[in-house]
Amino acid sequence: MRNINKVLTSPYVFLSGIDIENRAFLFLETNREVLSKSAFIDGRETISSKQHIRVSFEDVFSSKMNTAKKSESRFIFHMAFCGSTLLARTLDVKGKSLSYKEPQVFIDLSTIKASNHALYKDKNSWGKLLAFTLSKFDACFTDQEQNIIKPSNWVNTIADDLLLNRAGQKALLLTIEPKDFLIAVFRGGGDRVRYIHSFLQHMAKGKQDLLKVIDQIEKENKDTVSLFSKLVLLAYAIQKNKLHKTSKLLSKEQILFMDHKKLINEPMVCIEKASTFFDLRLTPIEIEESIKRNFRNHSKVVGRAYNNKEMGATNDKVLAAYGGNFEETLEWYDDNYCASQ
Repeated sequence: MRNINKVLTSPYVFLSGIDIENRAFLFLETNREVLSKSAFIDGRETISSKQHIRVSFEDVFSSKMNTAKKSESRFIFHMAFCGSTLLARTLDVKGKSLSYKEPQVFIDLSTIKASNHALYKDKNSWGKLLAFTLSKFDACFTDQEQNIIKPSNWVNTIADDLLLNRAGQKALLLTIEPKDFLIAVFRGGGDRVRYIHSFLQHMAKGKQDLLKVIDQIEKENKDTVSLFSKLVLLAYAIQKNKLHKTSKLLSKEQILFMDHKKLINEPMVCIEKASTFFDLRLTPIEIEESIKRNFRNHSKVVGRAYNNKEMGATNDKVLAAYGGNFEETLEWYDDNYCASQ
Protein backbone atom coordinates (compact mmCIF):
# COMPACT_ATOMS: atom_id res chain seq x y z
CA MET A 1 0.00 0.00 0.00
CA ARG A 2 1.56 3.29 -1.12
CA ASN A 3 -1.19 5.76 -0.22
CA ILE A 4 0.22 7.24 2.97
CA ASN A 5 -2.93 9.24 3.69
CA LYS A 6 -4.97 6.03 3.75
CA VAL A 7 -2.41 4.37 6.01
CA LEU A 8 -2.55 7.25 8.47
CA THR A 9 -6.31 7.76 8.55
CA SER A 10 -8.18 4.59 7.58
CA PRO A 11 -9.49 2.31 10.38
CA TYR A 12 -8.82 -0.60 8.00
CA VAL A 13 -5.08 0.06 8.45
CA PHE A 14 -4.43 -0.69 12.10
CA LEU A 15 -1.62 0.98 14.05
CA SER A 16 0.00 -2.19 15.40
CA GLY A 17 3.12 -0.87 17.08
CA ILE A 18 6.22 1.29 17.14
CA ASP A 19 9.68 0.31 15.90
CA ILE A 20 11.51 2.31 18.55
CA GLU A 21 15.04 1.67 17.29
CA ASN A 22 14.26 2.67 13.70
CA ARG A 23 11.85 5.49 14.65
CA ALA A 24 8.88 4.22 12.66
CA PHE A 25 5.22 3.33 13.11
CA LEU A 26 4.02 -0.15 12.11
CA PHE A 27 0.64 -0.78 10.48
CA LEU A 28 -1.38 -3.82 9.40
CA GLU A 29 -4.29 -4.03 6.98
CA THR A 30 -7.24 -5.71 8.69
CA ASN A 31 -10.98 -5.28 9.27
CA ARG A 32 -13.48 -4.55 12.00
CA GLU A 33 -14.57 -8.15 12.54
CA VAL A 34 -11.03 -9.35 13.25
CA LEU A 35 -10.30 -6.45 15.60
CA SER A 36 -13.57 -6.97 17.46
CA LYS A 37 -13.00 -10.71 17.86
CA SER A 38 -9.42 -10.47 19.11
CA ALA A 39 -8.85 -10.48 22.87
CA PHE A 40 -5.29 -9.23 22.41
CA ILE A 41 -4.13 -7.01 19.56
CA ASP A 42 -0.58 -6.94 20.89
CA GLY A 43 0.88 -9.53 18.54
CA ARG A 44 -0.35 -12.64 20.34
CA GLU A 45 -3.18 -13.10 17.84
CA THR A 46 -3.03 -12.91 14.06
CA ILE A 47 -5.04 -9.93 12.81
CA SER A 48 -3.69 -9.76 9.26
CA SER A 49 -2.26 -12.07 6.59
CA LYS A 50 -0.19 -9.23 5.14
CA GLN A 51 3.19 -7.78 6.00
CA HIS A 52 3.63 -4.77 8.22
CA ILE A 53 3.58 -1.37 6.60
CA ARG A 54 6.40 0.74 8.01
CA VAL A 55 6.17 4.55 7.97
CA SER A 56 8.89 6.69 9.49
CA PHE A 57 8.13 9.23 12.20
CA GLU A 58 9.35 11.92 9.84
CA ASP A 59 6.86 10.96 7.13
CA VAL A 60 3.99 10.68 9.62
CA PHE A 61 4.68 13.97 11.36
CA SER A 62 5.20 15.87 8.10
CA SER A 63 1.99 14.54 6.54
CA LYS A 64 -0.81 17.03 5.99
CA MET A 65 -3.22 14.39 7.27
CA ASN A 66 -1.54 14.43 10.68
CA THR A 67 -3.79 17.13 12.11
CA ALA A 68 -3.66 18.46 15.65
CA LYS A 69 -7.35 18.01 16.43
CA LYS A 70 -8.24 17.15 20.00
CA SER A 71 -8.83 13.51 20.78
CA GLU A 72 -12.18 12.26 22.08
CA SER A 73 -10.78 8.90 23.18
CA ARG A 74 -12.76 6.61 25.48
CA PHE A 75 -10.51 4.51 27.74
CA ILE A 76 -10.99 1.55 30.05
CA PHE A 77 -8.12 1.60 32.55
CA HIS A 78 -7.96 -1.38 34.89
CA MET A 79 -5.89 -3.46 37.31
CA ALA A 80 -5.67 -6.76 35.34
CA PHE A 81 -7.61 -9.95 36.05
CA CYS A 82 -10.66 -7.85 36.93
CA GLY A 83 -13.08 -8.42 34.03
CA SER A 84 -11.82 -5.65 31.77
CA THR A 85 -11.82 -7.84 28.64
CA LEU A 86 -15.34 -9.02 29.44
CA LEU A 87 -16.46 -5.42 29.89
CA ALA A 88 -14.81 -4.36 26.63
CA ARG A 89 -16.39 -7.25 24.72
CA THR A 90 -19.86 -6.56 26.10
CA LEU A 91 -19.63 -2.89 25.12
CA ASP A 92 -18.61 -3.88 21.56
CA VAL A 93 -21.82 -3.76 19.52
CA LYS A 94 -21.46 -3.46 15.76
CA GLY A 95 -22.83 -0.19 14.46
CA LYS A 96 -22.61 1.45 17.87
CA SER A 97 -19.16 0.75 19.33
CA LEU A 98 -15.88 -1.06 18.79
CA SER A 99 -13.52 -2.05 21.62
CA TYR A 100 -9.78 -2.19 20.93
CA LYS A 101 -8.39 -4.67 23.44
CA GLU A 102 -4.75 -4.31 24.53
CA PRO A 103 -3.18 -2.65 21.47
CA GLN A 104 0.58 -3.11 21.35
CA VAL A 105 1.26 0.50 20.38
CA PHE A 106 0.23 1.72 23.85
CA ILE A 107 2.58 -0.83 25.46
CA ASP A 108 5.34 0.50 23.21
CA LEU A 109 4.61 4.04 24.36
CA SER A 110 4.70 2.87 27.97
CA THR A 111 8.07 1.22 27.34
CA ILE A 112 9.44 4.44 25.86
CA LYS A 113 8.46 6.35 28.99
CA ALA A 114 9.53 3.68 31.49
CA SER A 115 13.01 3.47 29.95
CA ASN A 116 13.31 7.27 29.87
CA HIS A 117 14.12 6.94 26.17
CA ALA A 118 15.28 9.97 24.18
CA LEU A 119 11.88 9.97 22.47
CA TYR A 120 10.30 10.58 25.88
CA LYS A 121 12.86 13.11 27.09
CA ASP A 122 12.27 15.16 23.93
CA LYS A 123 8.82 16.48 24.88
CA ASN A 124 8.12 17.64 21.34
CA SER A 125 8.66 14.13 19.94
CA TRP A 126 6.76 12.54 22.82
CA GLY A 127 3.81 14.84 22.27
CA LYS A 128 3.72 14.00 18.57
CA LEU A 129 3.84 10.25 19.26
CA LEU A 130 0.89 10.53 21.63
CA ALA A 131 -1.12 12.86 19.40
CA PHE A 132 -0.79 10.69 16.31
CA THR A 133 -1.57 7.48 18.17
CA LEU A 134 -4.72 8.95 19.68
CA SER A 135 -5.81 10.42 16.34
CA LYS A 136 -5.39 7.00 14.69
CA PHE A 137 -7.64 5.35 17.27
CA ASP A 138 -10.21 8.10 16.82
CA ALA A 139 -10.82 6.84 13.25
CA CYS A 140 -14.11 4.91 13.22
CA PHE A 141 -15.40 2.33 10.75
CA THR A 142 -18.72 4.19 10.53
CA ASP A 143 -19.86 7.64 11.62
CA GLN A 144 -22.30 6.04 14.05
CA GLU A 145 -19.66 4.03 15.94
CA GLN A 146 -17.69 5.12 18.99
CA ASN A 147 -14.29 3.57 19.66
CA ILE A 148 -13.23 2.33 23.10
CA ILE A 149 -9.59 1.62 23.98
CA LYS A 150 -8.88 -1.02 26.63
CA PRO A 151 -5.10 -0.98 27.07
CA SER A 152 -3.02 -3.43 29.06
CA ASN A 153 -2.57 -2.47 32.71
CA TRP A 154 1.10 -1.85 31.82
CA VAL A 155 -0.20 1.29 30.14
CA ASN A 156 -1.41 2.76 33.44
CA THR A 157 2.02 4.39 33.65
CA ILE A 158 1.11 6.72 30.80
CA ALA A 159 -2.54 7.32 31.61
CA ASP A 160 -1.74 10.92 32.51
CA ASP A 161 0.03 11.39 29.15
CA LEU A 162 -2.82 9.83 27.16
CA LEU A 163 -5.37 12.10 28.77
CA LEU A 164 -3.56 15.12 27.41
CA ASN A 165 -6.49 16.60 25.43
CA ARG A 166 -8.72 16.45 28.43
CA ALA A 167 -11.82 18.31 27.33
CA GLY A 168 -13.24 15.55 25.11
CA GLN A 169 -11.86 12.38 26.70
CA LYS A 170 -13.42 9.92 29.13
CA ALA A 171 -11.99 7.15 31.28
CA LEU A 172 -13.74 4.22 32.96
CA LEU A 173 -11.65 2.90 35.84
CA LEU A 174 -12.34 -0.76 36.61
CA THR A 175 -11.21 -1.87 40.06
CA ILE A 176 -11.21 -5.07 42.11
CA GLU A 177 -10.95 -5.79 45.82
CA PRO A 178 -7.48 -6.88 47.07
CA LYS A 179 -8.63 -10.34 48.19
CA ASP A 180 -10.36 -10.97 44.85
CA PHE A 181 -7.20 -9.84 43.07
CA LEU A 182 -5.11 -12.30 45.06
CA ILE A 183 -7.52 -15.11 44.25
CA ALA A 184 -7.56 -14.22 40.55
CA VAL A 185 -3.77 -14.23 40.28
CA PHE A 186 -3.28 -17.50 42.17
CA ARG A 187 -6.17 -19.07 40.24
CA GLY A 188 -4.20 -18.47 37.05
CA GLY A 189 -1.12 -20.22 38.41
CA GLY A 190 2.47 -19.59 37.42
CA ASP A 191 1.70 -17.59 34.29
CA ARG A 192 -0.14 -14.90 36.23
CA VAL A 193 2.41 -14.80 39.05
CA ARG A 194 5.19 -14.34 36.47
CA TYR A 195 3.15 -11.63 34.79
CA ILE A 196 2.87 -9.77 38.09
CA HIS A 197 6.63 -10.04 38.57
CA SER A 198 7.24 -8.66 35.07
CA PHE A 199 4.72 -5.89 35.71
CA LEU A 200 6.55 -4.86 38.88
CA GLN A 201 9.87 -4.76 37.04
CA HIS A 202 8.25 -2.58 34.39
CA MET A 203 6.84 -0.21 36.99
CA ALA A 204 10.15 -0.06 38.89
CA LYS A 205 12.34 1.05 35.99
CA GLY A 206 14.30 4.06 37.17
CA LYS A 207 12.50 4.07 40.54
CA GLN A 208 14.97 3.18 43.28
CA ASP A 209 12.41 3.44 46.09
CA LEU A 210 10.20 0.79 44.50
CA LEU A 211 13.18 -1.44 43.73
CA LYS A 212 14.14 -1.27 47.41
CA VAL A 213 10.61 -2.26 48.48
CA ILE A 214 10.66 -5.26 46.12
CA ASP A 215 14.11 -6.25 47.37
CA GLN A 216 12.98 -5.97 50.99
CA ILE A 217 9.91 -8.15 50.39
CA GLU A 218 12.06 -10.77 48.67
CA LYS A 219 14.58 -10.80 51.55
CA GLU A 220 11.97 -10.97 54.34
CA ASN A 221 9.76 -13.67 52.83
CA LYS A 222 11.47 -17.01 52.28
CA ASP A 223 8.17 -18.85 52.04
CA THR A 224 7.16 -18.92 48.37
CA VAL A 225 3.44 -18.31 48.92
CA SER A 226 4.08 -15.40 51.31
CA LEU A 227 6.57 -13.88 48.88
CA PHE A 228 4.29 -14.13 45.86
CA SER A 229 1.18 -12.95 47.68
CA LYS A 230 2.95 -9.83 48.99
CA LEU A 231 4.34 -9.03 45.54
CA VAL A 232 0.83 -9.46 44.12
CA LEU A 233 -0.60 -6.98 46.62
CA LEU A 234 2.30 -4.59 46.05
CA ALA A 235 1.33 -4.60 42.37
CA TYR A 236 -2.27 -4.08 43.44
CA ALA A 237 -1.36 -1.10 45.64
CA ILE A 238 0.65 0.54 42.85
CA GLN A 239 -2.22 0.19 40.40
CA LYS A 240 -4.88 1.39 42.81
CA ASN A 241 -2.80 4.46 43.59
CA LYS A 242 -2.24 5.10 39.87
CA LEU A 243 -5.96 4.85 39.07
CA HIS A 244 -6.73 7.22 41.95
CA LYS A 245 -4.29 9.77 40.50
CA THR A 246 -5.77 9.26 37.03
CA SER A 247 -9.24 10.04 38.37
CA LYS A 248 -7.99 13.46 39.44
CA LEU A 249 -6.94 14.42 35.91
CA LEU A 250 -10.48 14.78 34.57
CA SER A 251 -13.74 16.27 35.72
CA LYS A 252 -16.32 14.12 37.51
CA GLU A 253 -18.31 13.90 34.27
CA GLN A 254 -15.30 12.37 32.51
CA ILE A 255 -14.55 9.63 35.06
CA LEU A 256 -16.55 6.51 35.92
CA PHE A 257 -15.44 4.03 38.58
CA MET A 258 -16.72 0.47 38.26
CA ASP A 259 -16.20 -2.52 40.53
CA HIS A 260 -15.38 -6.01 39.23
CA LYS A 261 -17.79 -7.77 41.59
CA LYS A 262 -20.68 -5.51 40.64
CA LEU A 263 -19.95 -6.04 36.95
CA ILE A 264 -20.21 -9.81 37.43
CA ASN A 265 -23.28 -9.72 39.70
CA GLU A 266 -25.20 -6.83 38.11
CA PRO A 267 -24.13 -6.75 34.45
CA MET A 268 -27.24 -4.99 33.13
CA VAL A 269 -26.82 -2.09 35.54
CA CYS A 270 -23.11 -1.78 34.84
CA ILE A 271 -23.30 -2.02 31.04
CA GLU A 272 -26.16 0.48 30.90
CA LYS A 273 -24.11 2.87 33.03
CA ALA A 274 -21.00 2.39 30.87
CA SER A 275 -23.01 2.85 27.67
CA THR A 276 -24.45 6.12 28.91
CA PHE A 277 -21.06 7.30 30.14
CA PHE A 278 -19.35 6.55 26.80
CA ASP A 279 -22.26 7.96 24.72
CA LEU A 280 -22.75 4.62 22.94
CA ARG A 281 -26.57 4.83 22.66
CA LEU A 282 -26.98 1.09 23.26
CA THR A 283 -30.61 0.05 23.62
CA PRO A 284 -31.75 -2.22 26.48
CA ILE A 285 -32.25 -5.05 23.96
CA GLU A 286 -28.74 -4.60 22.53
CA ILE A 287 -27.28 -4.62 26.03
CA GLU A 288 -29.24 -7.70 27.07
CA GLU A 289 -28.21 -9.61 23.94
CA SER A 290 -24.57 -8.62 24.36
CA ILE A 291 -24.58 -9.76 27.99
CA LYS A 292 -26.08 -13.12 27.03
CA ARG A 293 -23.55 -13.54 24.24
CA ASN A 294 -20.46 -12.56 26.22
CA PHE A 295 -21.07 -13.56 29.82
CA ARG A 296 -21.52 -17.22 28.89
CA ASN A 297 -18.21 -17.35 26.98
CA HIS A 298 -14.61 -17.03 28.06
CA SER A 299 -13.65 -13.43 27.32
CA LYS A 300 -10.06 -14.23 26.32
CA VAL A 301 -10.36 -17.67 24.69
CA VAL A 302 -12.66 -17.72 21.68
CA GLY A 303 -14.94 -20.75 21.62
CA ARG A 304 -14.53 -21.66 25.30
CA ALA A 305 -17.65 -21.56 27.50
CA TYR A 306 -17.60 -19.79 30.84
CA ASN A 307 -19.45 -21.07 33.89
CA ASN A 308 -19.69 -18.76 36.89
CA LYS A 309 -20.41 -21.65 39.28
CA GLU A 310 -17.31 -23.52 38.12
CA MET A 311 -15.25 -20.37 38.59
CA GLY A 312 -16.65 -20.04 42.11
CA ALA A 313 -15.67 -23.62 42.86
CA THR A 314 -12.14 -22.94 41.60
CA ASN A 315 -11.94 -19.84 43.79
CA ASP A 316 -12.98 -21.96 46.79
CA LYS A 317 -10.13 -24.38 46.05
CA VAL A 318 -7.67 -21.47 45.94
CA LEU A 319 -8.94 -20.22 49.30
CA ALA A 320 -8.78 -23.70 50.79
CA ALA A 321 -5.13 -23.96 49.78
CA TYR A 322 -3.94 -20.43 50.49
CA GLY A 323 -6.65 -18.70 52.54
CA GLY A 324 -4.66 -18.53 55.77
CA ASN A 325 -1.72 -16.95 54.01
CA PHE A 326 -4.01 -14.54 52.18
CA GLU A 327 -5.45 -13.25 55.48
CA GLU A 328 -1.96 -12.55 56.81
CA THR A 329 -0.99 -10.83 53.57
CA LEU A 330 -4.15 -8.71 53.58
CA GLU A 331 -3.29 -7.56 57.11
CA TRP A 332 0.19 -6.65 55.85
CA TYR A 333 -1.42 -4.73 52.98
CA ASP A 334 -3.76 -2.86 55.34
CA ASP A 335 -0.87 -1.89 57.62
CA ASN A 336 1.42 -0.72 54.80
CA TYR A 337 -0.72 0.58 51.96
CA CYS A 338 -4.43 0.88 52.71
CA ALA A 339 -4.22 4.14 54.69
CA SER A 340 -2.25 5.88 51.95
CA GLN A 341 -4.82 5.24 49.20
